Amino acid sequence: MAWSSVPNASGKDSLAEQAKADIPKASTTDWEIRMVPPKNVREHSTGWDPCKHDQLHCPLFCCAIQRLPIDESFAKIAFAATSRYVTRSGLVVALFWKSRAIEPASTRPVVDDTLKPCWHAAMRSPFPVISTITLALLLGAFTTSCNTKDGADTAAPAASFLVPPGQEAPSDVAAAPADAQKTKGGTAYKVLGKGINEHTPQPGDSLSLEYTGWTTNGRPFSSSKDAGRPARVGLSGVIPGLREVLSDMTHGEQRRIWIPADQASEGWPSPPAGQAITMDVTLVGITTGPKQIPVPEDVAAPPADAKKSKSGLAWKVLTEGTGKVHPTASNTVQVHYSGWTTDGKMFDSSEAKRVPASFPLSGVIAGWTEGVQLMVEGEKRRFWIPVELAYNNAPGKPAGTLVFDIELLRIYRAPDTPSDVAKPPAGAVKTASGLASRVLVPGTGTQHPTAKSYVKVHYSGWTTDGKLFDSSMTRGQPASFSLQQVIPG
Repeated sequence: MAWSSVPNASGKDSLAEQAKADIPKASTTDWEIRMVPPKNVREHSTGWDPCKHDQLHCPLFCCAIQRLPIDESFAKIAFAATSRYVTRSGLVVALFWKSRAIEPASTRPVVDDTLKPCWHAAMRSPFPVISTITLALLLGAFTTSCNTKDGADTAAPAASFLVPPGQEAPSDVAAAPADAQKTKGGTAYKVLGKGINEHTPQPGDSLSLEYTGWTTNGRPFSSSKDAGRPARVGLSGVIPGLREVLSDMTHGEQRRIWIPADQASEGWPSPPAGQAITMDVTLVGITTGPKQIPVPEDVAAPPADAKKSKSGLAWKVLTEGTGKVHPTASNTVQVHYSGWTTDGKMFDSSEAKRVPASFPLSGVIAGWTEGVQLMVEGEKRRFWIPVELAYNNAPGKPAGTLVFDIELLRIYRAPDTPSDVAKPPAGAVKTASGLASRVLVPGTGTQHPTAKSYVKVHYSGWTTDGKLFDSSMTRGQPASFSLQQVIPG
């Protein structure tokens, strides 16, 4: 990275060079900066609030605030070496190792008065601004210089850090007690509160969690309390130790979890690298994820007992249907389906999404149009559709022979042709314009639409010789339109 410099009064860069030498050896990209504005900060700093938030959390070198105004007339810089806090104009800026929590605006660091010579030295710079990068450099330099006396290292005082209200560490944060249970992976836990049912998460589920996480010295690094709402995470995306415990928790259950360092990496909630952590977690909610659909054992090719048509379509009945009517190519059908390529890779599935799909059979691949017409409602078949009846290797589509499991749930079809389609029966009611009608099913409402109304209807239309020319029933969806946009009748 490129180091920023803050020239001293003589115009030299000795301060930055000293900071560069003294800053901790770890990569600077592993540090984060946190800024919390007090209520009166806007009176002093018009450059604040770039994200229009009262609290901001950002990686140090990706922070939206690139420069911090420094003016000795109203601002002082002080360093509390052990907690690494800086206060300026009532603004709290904290440098943390892999930290995620955000201090509330009401909290303030404790600054040791013996460190004042350090921040007075910093104010000798004639420049009115200092970059966030330089702030980190200065912090490293003054942490070192303020902890050194007569050239000899002195023992650092006890660790000092702010703990937001409600995020205080439990007394057993450092290590799991003797009565804690352990998972196969070595993560320990204790049940603090029982769940409200027996529902446990499954792979692919999303979870709502109330939680706080600490390092073993009691410093909070992440908490749902910062956002004021439960965190929403996928079970597959959390760190291994936490995932192992969550998989066994029930809805509403609360546990304290001690996760070893080797089980606390590569996943949410991004704890400090290489450290063991402790978490209090409540499983607030479980959102069911995609259903896991097993790959058919005969996905590679049709088995010997499969039937074939002249077109090359092969199929096997998996579940017998309950219906009597077969759909036609003009019908819309509601189905559940899953599709694989012959190497067992699933490319689509309504069953995994847990939502059935509706298609007009005239608008799908030829293998579907042919195959579904062989089925009745309630039936489930497996089809092996040759490439010529599938997507014919079209770009962006699944290639080669495709395998589908299809369950026919419903056939949307128009009603039978009315027996009085040729002319109005004697009991029909006529208007002055000549429009004739008769009630088939009485309504339950009390209001009539006007000529300007927007209505939703199911309809079917025939010519007087009994030929169906249109029907919303065959599409499986009612039609909506304005009465000003239809034929006068």
